[in-house]
Amino acid sequence: MACTDRAGTERGIAFDGQSVILDPNGLPLTGPAPVNGEHALTTACDLTRARKKELTPYDDALASRRPEHYDGYSRH
Repeated sequence: MACTDRAGTERGIAFDGQSVILDPNGLPLTGPAPVNGEHALTTACDLTRARKKELTPYDDALASRRPEHYDGYSRH
């Protein structure tokens, strides 16, 4: 997951920056970027780990979804 934020000040609003790239477990692969100025973060990612949706042996992120309860949240 890449979490991005603006850095610096725009129209009187301060933005913290500090973008970060996380692995599927939420641990940082790189970052956070410095608070001030523009910065580009890059890292190598093993996308096969991100495709695995089993969170634990007993909890699968896709199998436990209940789409019958989604009506009202999204429209096709």
